[in-house]
Amino acid sequence: MEGFLYEVAGQPVGFVLAQEIRPAVFAMRFAKGLAAYKGIYQYMFHHFCAAFPRPVAWLNFEQDMGLDNFRQTKLSYAPSALLPKFRVRLRVD
Repeated sequence: MEGFLYEVAGQPVGFVLAQEIRPAVFAMRFAKGLAAYKGIYQYMFHHFCAAFPRPVAWLNFEQDMGLDNFRQTKLSYAPSALLPKFRVRLRVD
């Protein structure tokens, strides 16, 4: 996993960690930012794609975990596709 730590006046305000799943395709595994810094997530995602030392052509955001705000944010980036997710559970009789 690779990413960036973001600081303001020497204090951490956010970080992103992504995993390269094939050349130029990354899965964003973790992203955390302080709510006091409006726009921190947009900045971190843009910076990751623009400043990463290898090309980033695709950035995959994983499941939104049922969080409406996260889903809205993901949709605001005009994704090329939204794939259905399934859950499998062991059936106990």
